[in-house]
Amino acid sequence: MDIWVQTQVGNLTCNSSNISVILECLVKYSAPQITRMKRSAGILSLKLAKPKDNKSVKYEIRWRERGSEWQNATFETEDSTIQDSYKLHLQKQTIYQIQLRRQAKLQPRLCKDSLQTLWSDWSPVVDVPLEIRLPLVIYWVEKQWTNGTRQIYLTWDEPSAEESVGGVEYKLNINVWPCEKPKRKEKLTLDRTYNTSITSSEARISIIATNKVGSSLPVEIIIPAVKHLSSLSWQDKTILSVSVVALLCTIFWAVAVKRVNRRNRYISAAP
Repeated sequence: MDIWVQTQVGNLTCNSSNISVILECLVKYSAPQITRMKRSAGILSLKLAKPKDNKSVKYEIRWRERGSEWQNATFETEDSTIQDSYKLHLQKQTIYQIQLRRQAKLQPRLCKDSLQTLWSDWSPVVDVPLEIRLPLVIYWVEKQWTNGTRQIYLTWDEPSAEESVGGVEYKLNINVWPCEKPKRKEKLTLDRTYNTSITSSEARISIIATNKVGSSLPVEIIIPAVKHLSSLSWQDKTILSVSVVALLCTIFWAVAVKRVNRRNRYISAAP
């Protein structure tokens, strides 16, 4: 295809010289987008959104420790994949920065000069934190009773600074064991505190921390069912008098669980 520029001033028209180009050799993609990162055992696994034409491309990736020189590598992808992917070996347990750019693969019959192919812009610099290696440490305090429920105040430690780069999100799972069936509640938060109300039944609360490259192991605490009421004031006892059913429910549920476990052991032992 021939391309030229034409300009007109009054009655005067001027044309530039013709330039012959092959459009298939002049494709410029948008900057790559990282859809997922996972870091484990010194390997950073990347998932990348494919170009809109869904074709295979050539990538250039560069990485560095903060404040150091860039290191570069190139790789190519296939047409048949849903997403592009790459695994980068990171030697040190420290924060890294990465960037990527890409270009269309040349068609040998059409594009003899590789310099014709255009690179995309570099993607924004992304900080890569360390994976969260240890479970969180959770602290909890039980406060006053209100209308037959107790208030639970939770706090937990933040992962290290190297693990928290880019932000950390916390997922809470709260399971309370009433008579009919367990009640489960999930909560996502960026805070490191959470308040909730539970009944007199046993409650189990687990927390998982997630950063940009993965999640921590889950940690669970068990808040036992209410057993001793002698230390409560007469006002609290008056309030709790309307919650006797909930206390009996706790006992009923524990007995039911034991029966189910006993029956399962009997079935598994049968020839």
